[in-house]
Amino acid sequence: MKRIRFLSIMAAVSILSLFAIPAYARPFQLILSLACPDGDFVVDARPYDGNEAGGSQVERRYRYRGTELAFINYENYYHNLNSYLHQGDPTIYHLGLELDTSGESRTGGVYQTGDTIYLPPDRFSSIEAERIATCLAKNQDVIHNAFKSKTIHGRTFLGLMKTRANVALSGIARVVFADAPIVAIYGDFLRIIVVERGGRVVLLTTLVTSAPADSAVWGHVVPSKRGKAVLRAQRRIMLEGKVLEGIHLLVEKNARGARLQDDFTVELE
Repeated sequence: MKRIRFLSIMAAVSILSLFAIPAYARPFQLILSLACPDGDFVVDARPYDGNEAGGSQVERRYRYRGTELAFINYENYYHNLNSYLHQGDPTIYHLGLELDTSGESRTGGVYQTGDTIYLPPDRFSSIEAERIATCLAKNQDVIHNAFKSKTIHGRTFLGLMKTRANVALSGIARVVFADAPIVAIYGDFLRIIVVERGGRVVLLTTLVTSAPADSAVWGHVVPSKRGKAVLRAQRRIMLEGKVLEGIHLLVEKNARGARLQDDFTVELE
């Protein structure tokens, strides 16, 4: 009886593990391949976090001449990340989208949405950055139509239910000729965890401009010779006058569907 019970438990665990296949375990699906002067600009995506309604979240990926490009959707966070956009006074190419840059949560009006993508100077020249920006700006309609029409297919719930989703953006917002100042963002639209390029990890609220925002340094990321980088963070942190338990922040997800504790070896101090 004990052996049968053990096998039943193991079978249940195996079944449950199928419910939450991370995005990075699924293949990317092509959304767009755009021929630009110096090479192809490619957008692909894959689903994660499928739901009972048949939808899912979407992980996006941008590549140019085979190089994967970092990106940030700044308007998702009102004005709270604007200092990062202008950090180091980089060359910024605005690609013509009608973005809501007010920093307010407003009803009414028609605004467009898009990611800001980064071209690292160690891989591209300033002339190449200008040319790809021009190419993307001229092809915003092509990009918009691809985002709207291409369906990202997935499966969930033991593979029995199909999911369908689209890239819910209007196009590409900006090209920035610089290294991305942020390497990862975890969390939702009320409170996020920002991992900066220099290793500092900041916890901040993402409120509209009419409400007071708060931020606090939670820890630092340091490299490791044994695999994943190490996040050394406070066991407890104060934000908005409240004490938060660091261990509860480790399950926050990024735009790939990966949890913070999946990406780093965590040491709470």
